[in-house]
Amino acid sequence: MLGALRMVMFAPEDLSLVRGDPSERRRYLDELLVARTPRYAGVRADYERVLKQRNALLKTAGMARRAGSAGDLRTLDVWDNHLAVHGAELLAGRLELVSALQPFVVKGYDQVSMGAGGRPPRRTNARPWTKVSGSRTSLRRRTC
Repeated sequence: MLGALRMVMFAPEDLSLVRGDPSERRRYLDELLVARTPRYAGVRADYERVLKQRNALLKTAGMARRAGSAGDLRTLDVWDNHLAVHGAELLAGRLELVSALQPFVVKGYDQVSMGAGGRPPRRTNARPWTKVSGSRTSLRRRTC
């Protein structure tokens, strides 16, 4: 039957990537990124450490406010800055990883989705993600 039927198998744990929280997809990409480029293990660890420190600061400030005193948030800007720096580095790595995987994903999709005539669906050479310039740089999904 191998080669005669075109199918894709999803295990229950694989469905969490599609149907689950975005955090599951980020975790999966980060694990793949670290496996491909080990230096991102340090970036990821730094990001998670800074996030925990920042959240602890916010939690203690919130508890202080509920107790009637002013919470000390003087270092929040410092933690926000570190979080943004490490987060931007992780995001850049994820985007690079997705770009590197794109040809393989497209090829796999074309192989799985061949029509009755044995030909893959017609596709353009355009990349599905594009940078949009302006006052803010962002990524937008192109529609086909």
